[in-house]
Amino acid sequence: MEAQARLEDRRAEVRHRRGQRDLYRAKMYGPRATSMSRMRELERRLTSAEGILSRALERSCDHPESENPPSSGRSSAGDSARRSVDLRLR
Repeated sequence: MEAQARLEDRRAEVRHRRGQRDLYRAKMYGPRATSMSRMRELERRLTSAEGILSRALERSCDHPESENPPSSGRSSAGDSARRSVDLRLR
C-alpha cells in the first residue's frame, strides 16, 4: 500500500509540474513579460518529475528484471538438444 501511495505522489507531482508549464506557456501569449529561461526551467522540472515517475513505475513492476532476463532466442538446453539431433543424423 505504501508503494501505491508513493506512486500516486509521483503522479501528482508530474500533473502539478505539467500544469505549471502549461500555464506559463499560455502566459507567454499574453501582454505580460515572460522569460524563456523560466520556461526552460519549468520544462526541466517536468522532465525530471517524469523520469522519477518512470523509474518508480519500473521498480513497482510485479516481475523484476533480475527474475526474467531477456531471452536471446536460444537457450543452452535447446542448443545441446539441436546438437545431439545433428549428431544422430550423421
